[in-house]
Amino acid sequence: MKNEEPYLPAGSSKIIDVQMGGMKIAHNDRVLRTSGIGSCIAITLYDPIKRIGGMAHPILTVNDSKEVDNPLRFVETVIDVMINALEALGALKTRLEAKIIGGANMFKVFDKNPESIGMQNIEAAKKKLVKEGIEIIANDTGGNAGRSAAFDLGTGLVEVKTKI
Repeated sequence: MKNEEPYLPAGSSKIIDVQMGGMKIAHNDRVLRTSGIGSCIAITLYDPIKRIGGMAHPILTVNDSKEVDNPLRFVETVIDVMINALEALGALKTRLEAKIIGGANMFKVFDKNPESIGMQNIEAAKKKLVKEGIEIIANDTGGNAGRSAAFDLGTGLVEVKTKI
């Protein structure tokens, strides 16, 4: 059976893995999960009424290269793709809630450096979500440790595990 929606996984697996530089949209009792969140970030968007949401794992803030055309790899473009995909499936942008995970400085020497990749990713996500009128209801960002996250679409809860 062909999957007509490119970001909605086919099949019946409850757990859906989101790869680095990727995004998935799902609903109801599915769990979206990602790991290897270091200086990159994970962003979740959720419509609590429809119980539909998405998770993205962008790597960088913006596409500075003319050769890379995957919008899912970049904070500033993946949020637009996620919003459009969620709205196409019945979510309302005005109800979306966001959570941000990651943006660590993986080397202590760069701790709290506003120019670090991690800090740039966090700030780009916050700025874009504010611009889109989407409330950030939780975040687990910064620090020096990697993370993994699991997003339960039945409840809207995100479980974050820090890798020490």
